[in-house]
Amino acid sequence: MKPATLALNLPYTRNHVAGRCRELAAHDLLERHEETAGYRVTDLGRDFLADKLEPADLLDDADAETDA
Repeated sequence: MKPATLALNLPYTRNHVAGRCRELAAHDLLERHEETAGYRVTDLGRDFLADKLEPADLLDDADAETDA
């Protein structure tokens, strides 16, 4: 979905939703469509939504060092 479409169904602006989508994509929970400006949920994102992962599982090595 495009961030603008998501924003129609959420109490947030398109710009806010687009920023969150970029952040989720940076953690491999979403991926951008190659042909359009939309996003789709990744397998990792589905696992997270199904409570198969903990938030700590999403930290990369650089994030883990700054949290320590």
